[in-house]
Amino acid sequence: MPSPRLIPIGAMHGDFGAKQFLTEEVRRVAVSLHEAGREPTLREVASRLTKPGSMRERIAREVLAQIRLELGPVRR
Repeated sequence: MPSPRLIPIGAMHGDFGAKQFLTEEVRRVAVSLHEAGREPTLREVASRLTKPGSMRERIAREVLAQIRLELGPVRR
């Protein structure tokens, strides 16, 4: 009897792992910028990501918007 075909986890769950990594990286960078007294803008965050172009992903922009609301204004 042939063995069942194994399906990579990423294929079953889409890009869940990559999206989770991106979400966590955007959050980490935004918080770091905020704590340093810098506004976590899209450009500032993107320039510090492993793959800056990933800020084109809708999920990355949504996460950044939510984080900015949570953090509030930057205190200098």
